[in-house]
Formats: sequence, structure tokens, C-alpha cells
Amino acid sequence: MRVIKSAVLAWTLGALFALPGRAQGIPPEVAREGYAESIVINGKIISMDDAGYNQNPGHIYQAMAIKRGRIMGLGTTEQIKAMANSSTKVIDVGGMTVLPGLWDMHVHWYGRDTFTLFTANGVTGIRQMFGNSDLLRWRDEIAKGSLQGPRMVIASPIVDGPQPIWPNSISVHNEDE
Repeated sequence: MRVIKSAVLAWTLGALFALPGRAQGIPPEVAREGYAESIVINGKIISMDDAGYNQNPGHIYQAMAIKRGRIMGLGTTEQIKAMANSSTKVIDVGGMTVLPGLWDMHVHWYGRDTFTLFTANGVTGIRQMFGNSDLLRWRDEIAKGSLQGPRMVIASPIVDGPQPIWPNSISVHNEDE
């Protein structure tokens, strides 16, 4: 009976450690999201994650994994290679510096078909200074993937005087409004 209990315990422990992501050494990001669509390796990738008002741009990593247009991981080249499979595109930047995305924090942009100009030039996020319903709709289309463009933060419509100059702005006539 003791031999059977030991065998059952050994089988249970073996099965537990053979679960996906355990014995195979799959990174948690891959277990959660699947393998990266592309990885950037052998670089100086600046994270831009220092929120302080100083000269520090953030951490510098060797590699980056990307899935659905978003960064899924930063680390050493070896750590990030573990997030790739045979269909992952590998980009070896040979020591070059990479900035994962730029934000333009003051934009007045109203052309639906020209948002790709931002992403084509490395701008992955914008703050739109004059909000309207078209921009809200386009922001949602970009988030769903049906329109290509940068992530958008959108301000409110312009608050203007009794005879507004800008279309769709909010008209006020006195201090109370």
C-alpha cells in the first residue's frame, strides 16, 4: 500500500510540474498572451518609463517583444528570445538605439485618412487638443484595429464666446455659463 501511495504522489507531482509554462520554461507573458509577433534584439531600447522631471529617460534594455502592436516584454536578448517561436519576426538592430514610441502632446488633426502619417513617423500616441464626435469615433476605430493610427487622448470641444469661431465649439454668453 505504501508503494502505491508513493507512486500516486510521484505521478501527481510529475503531472503538476508538466503543466504548460512550468517544465518547459515558458515566460509568463507567453502563457498569458501567446508568442510575440515580432522581437527586437541586440539593441539599446530606452523604456521612457521615468515619470520624474529630470534627464533620465528610463531603463535601457537589450530587447523587446511585441504583440498586436503593443510591447509585451522588455529584457535581455535571451529573455526576449524565449517569447518567440518559429513564426515570430526577429529584428536584430545590432546595438542601435530604439525608442519604442513617441507622443505628440499638442495636435490639431482632423483628417481620418491621414492618421497613418503619425505612425509612419514613429508617433504612437497623440493628444488631440479640440475634441469632437468624429475624433471620438476614430479613436475607437483605432483601438479596435479597424483604422490605423496612433493612440489618442482627446480634449473637450473648445469653449468659445457668444459667436464661436470654431465649428462644434461650446458657446458661452456670460460668466455663469
